[in-house]
Amino acid sequence: MNNLSPTPDDNLPWRAVLPWMGVLLLLINLPYLAAWLLPPEGKQFVGTFVNPDDLATYLSAMRQGAGGKWLFHLNFSPEPWQPKLMLLPYLLVGKVIRPLPGSFLFWFHLFRLVAALLAMSTAVAWVRTLFPGQRRLQYTTWLLIFFGSGLGWLMAISGLATRWSGLLLDLGGPEWSAFMALFHTPHFALGLALEMGLMTAVIRMTVGQGNGRWAILAALIGVAGGLTYVYHIPVYGLVIGLYLLGLAVQQRCIPWRLWANGLVVLLPLLALLAYYALASNQDPYFANYARNEHVIPPPALLSVLVATGILAILALAGLPAWRAHGYSWLPPLWIVGNLIALYAPTVQFSGRFTLGLMVPVATLAAVGLEQATLPWLEKRPFFARFARLTPTPTATLRRMFLYLVVPSTIIIPFLLVKTAVTTPDFPTYIPSAEAAAARWLGQEAQPDDIILAYYPMGNYLPRETDARLFVSQLDFTTDLSGKLTQVEQFWQPGTSLAWRQALIDTWSIDYIYEGTYERALSQQPVDLPGDIVYDRGGVTIYRLND
Repeated sequence: MNNLSPTPDDNLPWRAVLPWMGVLLLLINLPYLAAWLLPPEGKQFVGTFVNPDDLATYLSAMRQGAGGKWLFHLNFSPEPWQPKLMLLPYLLVGKVIRPLPGSFLFWFHLFRLVAALLAMSTAVAWVRTLFPGQRRLQYTTWLLIFFGSGLGWLMAISGLATRWSGLLLDLGGPEWSAFMALFHTPHFALGLALEMGLMTAVIRMTVGQGNGRWAILAALIGVAGGLTYVYHIPVYGLVIGLYLLGLAVQQRCIPWRLWANGLVVLLPLLALLAYYALASNQDPYFANYARNEHVIPPPALLSVLVATGILAILALAGLPAWRAHGYSWLPPLWIVGNLIALYAPTVQFSGRFTLGLMVPVATLAAVGLEQATLPWLEKRPFFARFARLTPTPTATLRRMFLYLVVPSTIIIPFLLVKTAVTTPDFPTYIPSAEAAAARWLGQEAQPDDIILAYYPMGNYLPRETDARLFVSQLDFTTDLSGKLTQVEQFWQPGTSLAWRQALIDTWSIDYIYEGTYERALSQQPVDLPGDIVYDRGGVTIYRLND
């Protein structure tokens, strides 16, 4: 990681980061390639490793977009959830790819790769804006943003994580690191890119010429970011608000023109936040989900310290140098605003606000390494002795620090390759016969039909059909635990036909799906009502209510 001159006076060239972009693309795709190429016999890869319950939601949005919808219809429960302005990137991609060949899953991952490339490219603009003319510092910052991680790897090999799984945040938290954002889903990678783009535009808005144009660009990026990753809206508002207040304190006056530009950025975000609050309250089912079921608490402070590890230490060490060099205070305030959003007792899903936090942490850590730690080490007595061991002592020390902060990032794809070759079934794989049955049902079932299936296929089916599911995605199935209990009782051999018929009548169920996972509940043939309309590969589908 030392192919640059240590004292350049120009900006980071693309040729310096392009090889590392290639390495990142390889690492974020390696587990997927393993799963697609090496599935168990008779199985196929569902398409994701992290939060597999959510994938059908995104693929459903793409399918709905291809079908002409502009609002997302939640068909994951038999109750009449209202359509929402959400998952817009997937709806738009669905519209774009409608005339093109290829499965929605193929385009989902191509979208993820494009979003990852956008994030990596936006980071170049971010580091050039913060540290103009400091090529080495820009390079180190870029590397730490995408490869930097904490001490989760050390917790894992030491056995400490067996006592508390929260110590593995940087090894499994999908929102935690930039690497995981690129690996996980398109909207995570796109959300990261837009957040860096917004903060870059806000800095540009406060310096130099053309402030109004940068304000308009920041407003557009902010709205796009809010529509892509809704949880970023309060983070945007807090960070930009703190930054504008900080500039007023720094200038010892109110910069009215700058604050006016700030309002150009913040008002659309406020309108978007108001819409989501209003939309949540109008739909009782969505309101119940948002208030009672969507519980994602913030990580414990100890988890955050472990997950940032040496990066946090370097970031703290870099604060005096940051101030001495007169760098923009937006990155430190980004950390402060993000932590306020995380830990203020406002909403019960504040853990979602973590995405992007590692960008300012890594940015400060780069200054801590390049302009505090390395200069300090060069003045220590040991440095002269160390210089006899290597012709490039400073570069060697830099590499040593970089090697200490990358293990978790490097370990993740190989752990997931292991998952790909050792996991025999759901949630990583499903039988190919079940996928074929799902495609058939997607062509036959109508939007007002209701399908009864157990959770694995109930979760899978929305990628293929507009019909409602009795049990489906874990967040968007109203009273999931109660419905799971009912489905499990439905398949028990001792359950009477009258009880099954009562459940069917109560919910107006139109199709009964009986496959591998349903038969695993009953362990023997079960007397079912309805006409058999599909019977292939061990999957039987019954049609009712004709």
